[in-house]
Amino acid sequence: NRRVGALKAALGKAKLWGLIESNPLQDLSKVRVPKRPVEFLNGGQVDVLRSALAQRDAERSLQRDQYNTWLAARGRTDRLPSYEDDLEISITDHLTPFVVLILYTGLRFKEAINLKWSDLSMDNVLMVTDYKSASFRYMPVVLEVQLMLEELKRLNRANLGREVDHVFVGTDGSPLAGMKTSWNGLRRRLPFACDWRMLRRTFGSLLIKKGVPIYHVSQLLGHTNVETTQKWYLGLNVDDYRVAVQSLSKIEF
Repeated sequence: NRRVGALKAALGKAKLWGLIESNPLQDLSKVRVPKRPVEFLNGGQVDVLRSALAQRDAERSLQRDQYNTWLAARGRTDRLPSYEDDLEISITDHLTPFVVLILYTGLRFKEAINLKWSDLSMDNVLMVTDYKSASFRYMPVVLEVQLMLEELKRLNRANLGREVDHVFVGTDGSPLAGMKTSWNGLRRRLPFACDWRMLRRTFGSLLIKKGVPIYHVSQLLGHTNVETTQKWYLGLNVDDYRVAVQSLSKIEF
């Protein structure tokens, strides 16, 4: 439906410009798609994901320490900074901060990977550019994300020897375009399916379950229409529905 819609719009523009006489897709209806519950991670799965990230960072940190030991045994002085002792950080690259960022902000992948340090204000509020609607929104950042981003900034500075504009950068300081290798490697450790959209939807589902008004959830997720949020997320609040149904027992007919 999305691709046909884009093609229909392009043909409509071609007709407007006089390139074609009519739009052959003008009367084509959308294919009916069964509505399915939104997929998100439960609390136990989030714990497993966080544990897998921590284990990955611990393994990479150990490999770095072993390499430094190998250098020292050969009288080499070009030792790499220790993640824990020298840099005082628990992360070893961009993956853990990126996952935690999406999990606690609900950003889309493209919104997150294109973040710049200038997008984060002094009071820890992100100005997020919405590439789908060419607009922006504000996203307050929780303390855990703040601390992890600070660790990432120190890591980038240690690796590159300079400050960079983008939050997520490669080994040469250029902005990352993707992280398939590291992300897919982590996903293979998980006993369940997980993708970036599930992390974003987990954020939305948690807000709904916490009783956050649907309009606020819609704004935080960057939906252009609150109906989109209602369609995918409102059905998650089963507890409220259960209370409503149980209230029938109190009604006297």
